[in-house]
Amino acid sequence: MNTRVVYLVAALSLAASGCQQPPAYEQPLTPVTAGKAESSTTGTAVRYSATVKPTLEVSLAFKISGYVDGILTQPGDLGRVRDVQEGDRVEKGAALARIRQSDYQHSVDQITAGVAEATAAYDNAKIEYDRAARLFEKHSVTKPELDAAKARMDATAARVQGAKAGLGEAQLVRGDAVLRAPISGIVL
Repeated sequence: MNTRVVYLVAALSLAASGCQQPPAYEQPLTPVTAGKAESSTTGTAVRYSATVKPTLEVSLAFKISGYVDGILTQPGDLGRVRDVQEGDRVEKGAALARIRQSDYQHSVDQITAGVAEATAAYDNAKIEYDRAARLFEKHSVTKPELDAAKARMDATAARVQGAKAGLGEAQLVRGDAVLRAPISGIVL
């Protein structure tokens, strides 16, 4: 035989043997068991404790003492009105609580009457001083009498100023009978 033919037969036999596919790998079956699904804990849960603090906390108190006769109310369940409680939102300037104002209003009324009385006394003293000044120009009143009229007018003017200052203070105290929210926030 011809060497060429031998090479050709050998090449064809190698080519035919190389085109065969290797046998597929078959994985052995894994046995399983079926059961009812249940929840379980592994005991590996980690717990942490923390304290939540607001960025701004404001403590409030009345500047004066007295009987509280009103607390801010909010709509509650089923349309009922209830007092403001922990966790409720309040707006800046809301009247959170009120002290009985009748006690302080009485003081304001009394001092208002004192202002009116002092003003009337001043008006009278001013009229007397003006009269004494005119009479002094005509040499009908002495200098000490004019000075006395001036002193009475100055004294009554000081009484008016003092009464007005007292009235302002009494009104301020009456205003302190209302505890107002300085900021908007949540009641703690």
